[in-house]
Amino acid sequence: MEFIGWYTVSLHPTASHIALQNQFTAYSSNPLLLILQSGGASALTQQIENQALPIKVYEPTVEIRERKSRSMFIEVGYKVETGEAERIAVDWTSKGGAGGGSCMCLSVLWVHY
Repeated sequence: MEFIGWYTVSLHPTASHIALQNQFTAYSSNPLLLILQSGGASALTQQIENQALPIKVYEPTVEIRERKSRSMFIEVGYKVETGEAERIAVDWTSKGGAGGGSCMCLSVLWVHY
């Protein structure tokens, strides 16, 4: 397996995220940061209506201004692709599963940026 990035829950990247990012470069030269945005019930309702996932993907970069450099994150676009197995599992789960009980399904989603 290859380490390609890490995730956290936040509204946006902070200085703490840059410090963590620097530690992760020991495992990958340019790890991505995925931020799960927790915005409460109203934000979740809006995201469901817009069919948007509450995530943002960031790529680390170094900015040079006035002969000084600083680490920062740049938001990158992404596209989530799923296979037929994931669509069946989500459909089955949304209908309550076979016995009407709860089910926790884990699938792999490929994110292309």
